[in-house]
Amino acid sequence: FPSHDMVGRLVWQEWKSLIPEGYYVDHINGNRSDNRIENLQLLTPSENAQKYHNIDKFNKTKKK
Repeated sequence: FPSHDMVGRLVWQEWKSLIPEGYYVDHINGNRSDNRIENLQLLTPSENAQKYHNIDKFNKTKKK
């Protein structure tokens, strides 16, 4: 079976365009099983890192 990441990439390429080298297909709502086109966006490596850094920071603050 293809991974959730692969399915997201396939959906993006079918509905939008080819994915530029080095870009990530991000699941906006964080649910990697939700591969609806409206839940997908392209991110650069730095945007992807920033998004998940912010989520991790939020989750750590929430637990306190």
